[in-house]
Amino acid sequence: MQIEDIKRRLTALDNELSKSLIVSYEDFVVNGKPFKVYLSGSLKKHARKARVWKTNEFCLTLRNVKYGLDQNSTKSKGGRDGVYLLDRNFRPANEMQKRIFDQFIDKPSSDYAAIVDALELAHERVRAVRVVSHHMRIVGIHHSSSTEDILVLVDVDRKS
Repeated sequence: MQIEDIKRRLTALDNELSKSLIVSYEDFVVNGKPFKVYLSGSLKKHARKARVWKTNEFCLTLRNVKYGLDQNSTKSKGGRDGVYLLDRNFRPANEMQKRIFDQFIDKPSSDYAAIVDALELAHERVRAVRVVSHHMRIVGIHHSSSTEDILVLVDVDRKS
């Protein structure tokens, strides 16, 4: 998908994202299994606040969801774009960990439980992830089952 296609898709989803908890962004097939990607209203809110919503760098990072989470290489190796797990125990805690764990998964007033329930995901199978590009990171949650993978993007991090 080209950057202009991503921008058009985001523009088409703008109104729905302002009103909805999550919206379907794109469905891919990764390693022979459906990979469904959702954007959250909070992602749009955080990206707008950071002034990156629909920028080229945001769209380039969003384009990397197509790689899916490689089950054989779940940790980011420097210089590689893709989707990678975030480890709660990494020290010192970085901004991405704070955004996904402290401000989303562990925060009682966040949309985490509502999103997991809306998508009927098994809480114990939900893992924190980051979508990596050279420009920024987009953090979210990932759920894998035998039939499909689901990725919900919830926040951005330009500093990492």
